[in-house]
Amino acid sequence: FGCLDHLVHCAAVGSGKFGFPFTNLQPADWPRTLEVNMMGMVHVAHAVAPHMVQRNSGTMVFLDGPAGTGKTFVYNTLIHIIRSKGHKVIAVAWSGIAANLLEGGTTAHSRFKLPVPIVENCTCNIAAESKSAVELRECRLIIWDEASMIPGDALVAVDRCLRHILNRDVPFGGKPILLGGCFRQVLPVVPNGNRTVTLNACLKRCEMWRVFRQLRLTVNLRAEEAGDEFCRWLLE
Repeated sequence: FGCLDHLVHCAAVGSGKFGFPFTNLQPADWPRTLEVNMMGMVHVAHAVAPHMVQRNSGTMVFLDGPAGTGKTFVYNTLIHIIRSKGHKVIAVAWSGIAANLLEGGTTAHSRFKLPVPIVENCTCNIAAESKSAVELRECRLIIWDEASMIPGDALVAVDRCLRHILNRDVPFGGKPILLGGCFRQVLPVVPNGNRTVTLNACLKRCEMWRVFRQLRLTVNLRAEEAGDEFCRWLLE
């Protein structure tokens, strides 16, 4: 990610110069579907960042997109932009492999002290005065990748935890959150669960899903770079 400084600078100029759709728009007015190239995604990250890092803004976004559309690139660009301004960002993913792709990323279980297994009405093992609680208070944004794999009960547990730590009875204590993932991929794993049980455990059946504004990336940059042969292989 050594080239991000240059890309962020270009985005700062380009987002205003070229009238990028997010410029001067509030979150409620953001377009839901984005057909953008790599530089366009940097513009997205740069325009979204100021809204996401406002204290207690309560901006909740779900970034949807198939594999190869640049979700991880957007996450890391946001992390770079926000940390360059002296703010803290917490980046997590449901699996260790995905967490390794995020700058400073950890697993959700490690960061939020989630129990194993995840059950209904479970809680995060974070004391209000612990180091983990202080880090959650100080961070300006939580980025959570592989959200399609998150059981709804885990998201509710994090919501309760943040309300308690931040002492605010609003969704996630008002902490801005960016979820990302693709529901075309793996859903929550429910041991011995049938189709109905798995779908009921999904994030979209969770009571907290309604507070997230959905944005969708539609251009598969990985397929474009690989050419027609790779596209045919994906379809086959």
